[in-house]
Parts: sequence; C-alpha cells; structure tokens
Amino acid sequence: MNHSYIISKMNEFMFQLNGKMGTWLQRKLPTITDNWWQELVVNNLSTLQREHVLNNGITSIDGLDLAELLRVFDRNWFVITSRFFVNNKERSNIRKMQEVRNSWAHITPSTISKEKVIADVDTIIALMQAFDASMKETREMENFIFDVEEDKDIKPDEAKPIAEEQREPEVQPTGGIKVGDVVKGVVTGVVDFG
Repeated sequence: MNHSYIISKMNEFMFQLNGKMGTWLQRKLPTITDNWWQELVVNNLSTLQREHVLNNGITSIDGLDLAELLRVFDRNWFVITSRFFVNNKERSNIRKMQEVRNSWAHITPSTISKEKVIADVDTIIALMQAFDASMKETREMENFIFDVEEDKDIKPDEAKPIAEEQREPEVQPTGGIKVGDVVKGVVTGVVDFG
C-alpha cells in the first residue's frame, strides 16, 4: 500500500466524518438558541476560520470544514452536553481528532506508520459512531485497518534508538594504577601506602 493511497483514504474518511458531524450539528444546534449560527458557530471559530466563513459568505453547517466543525463542537461542549447526551469520552476524541486532522494536513512520508494510521482511523470510527453512523458506514474504515495491519510495506513505528551504553575500556593490570587510568571512574590521585 503506497503513501498516496493511505493519504487518499485518510482524507476520504475525514471527509465522511465531516459530513456525519455536520449533519448531527445541523440537527442539534438550532434547537439550542434562535441565533445559533452567530452565537454557537461564528463566535466560536478562530480568527482565521471566522474570516474564512465571513469572506466566503458561509451561512450553514455544510459550508464548514472538519477543523471548523471540531472547534465548534469543542467550544460548545458544555452547551451541547447540557441539552443532549454525549459520552464524556467523546470530548477527548474531539481533541484527538483535531490533532489527527492537523497531522494529516501536514503529513510527511517519514511520519506514516502502521500505528499512526490505525490509531487515527480508530479515532475517526469512534467519532463516526458518536454521531450516529451505522456499522455499514464504518465498515470500509474497519476493513482499511485490517489491510494496514496485514500490509508488509507500511513501516511499523520505530522505537527511538537507545544510546549504546558507553563501555569502559578494559584495563589490563600493568603494575599499578596511575593518574588518568579509568577504573569505574577516573583516578585523580594515587596514595602510596608502601
């Protein structure tokens, strides 16, 4: 499985999450307040996101990208969860997903590993399910994880190399210890008891 294919699938899955999350928020946010678009969406976007929305005349949830939806959900967590049941673990998944989305927006070949792909798709699946996705909607994602696990070409996460322990040079006895010899430390002086 090559990197282009993996990146393509990750973007596809994130796009699906964007749709599922957007549909959920579109159903829920208007029931919280009449001025929901301004109060719950626009006011909670970052400066750049707000400029994007205003400059492009976006006035509905389906005009927001995944980063914007994740921010809206995260910033409105208490408002949303006071009205609707959302499992508390989803907040950490929302925040994890913000990291996932950012990392795939700036991915490099050296940062793609089996563990990363699997963990990131697991996060997408968890959120898809939180936003009412059916098993059929997440099946392709689960199959992709299986394919990644079985693929021999995707490198595993490499453990960081551990610095080799410095070995002390073996000292052969040559008639005594003198200043500068290494013996489980450095000799700084020699006392002659003779």
